[in-house]
Amino acid sequence: MKKLSLVSLVVAAALAISPVVSAQTYDFTYTDPANLDFGTGYLVLGASNGFGGYYVTSGQITFDGITYYQIPGSGLSPSGAFRYDDLFYPNSGPSGYLVDSIGLLFGNSGVNNLEINIWGTGSIPNYILWTGLYNGDWPTQDAGTFALASSVPEYGSLSMLFLSIVGLAGGFFFKARHSGLFLNA
Repeated sequence: MKKLSLVSLVVAAALAISPVVSAQTYDFTYTDPANLDFGTGYLVLGASNGFGGYYVTSGQITFDGITYYQIPGSGLSPSGAFRYDDLFYPNSGPSGYLVDSIGLLFGNSGVNNLEINIWGTGSIPNYILWTGLYNGDWPTQDAGTFALASSVPEYGSLSMLFLSIVGLAGGFFFKARHSGLFLNA
């Protein structure tokens, strides 16, 4: 009976912990057919903003062959070229957009030091992708579509679910074996 209690405790702990580590990863594409620009990337979501949106904790986009990494936070970008809030609405936000009008910020250091800001324009399904650094001029603007490619469950959550199932199966097997449900036990 003590082993069954230990198994129950482990399973209960695993189930209690799994909602805490439920970060979600979304793959996305950005396409501008007029300029033949294309980008793919992913976003990892963290805490909710309480209005259907989530703060992006990490991510990246490969745009026109160059990889840019998500710059966490909000406010003014490091170069001063963009305002951003890094909010993502997986089920469309209040304005119907996946990304609001302030947007997501990505950057890279080393290749060209550019920043990318993706934001909703106000006419669905259009989004604007700006690239550039602050130099007194407007950055380069690219109008296109931002779409989800897929939603990928976090590896840690799947591991906890698997561990819980194995623990429950082991507990039931142990109890059934000692109760004489199995022949030749």
